[in-house]
Amino acid sequence: MRDLRELSKNFHEREFVYRVRTEGDRLIAPIMDMEFMSALQQFRDYLGKTINTTVLNGFNGGWRAPQHETYKLSQHCIGKAADVFCPDLDLQDLYNAVLDFNVKPGFYRFRGVGVYPQNSFLHLDVRATPAKWMRCDGKYFSLGP
Repeated sequence: MRDLRELSKNFHEREFVYRVRTEGDRLIAPIMDMEFMSALQQFRDYLGKTINTTVLNGFNGGWRAPQHETYKLSQHCIGKAADVFCPDLDLQDLYNAVLDFNVKPGFYRFRGVGVYPQNSFLHLDVRATPAKWMRCDGKYFSLGP
């Protein structure tokens, strides 16, 4: 694996390293999109609170290798997404903060916002077409554009 680097003031590539569990616990360095990283940093600055990208028992919530992702067109595979949580906010407050952030002038926008209440995290991405959804009991529900 190549040397990891700082991506922004508060985020480092080591937070997005992909661990291939089926291949001897091999680590793959992430390839993160800088527009996404700018949006994530701006959102963290806007909140004034820590945002974690490691969710679900230590699994990486950020970049994922396409060969190991269930959905091959996932924004995670092109470094434009992360699953995040904030230890200082409940999920509803974090979701509301993202919606407020998305309408502030001069900021990047998270055009993909997914709510995963059973796992207590939000999916954030900078896809081209806006989408909001919730996943409950394995089913997806649209929350609008």
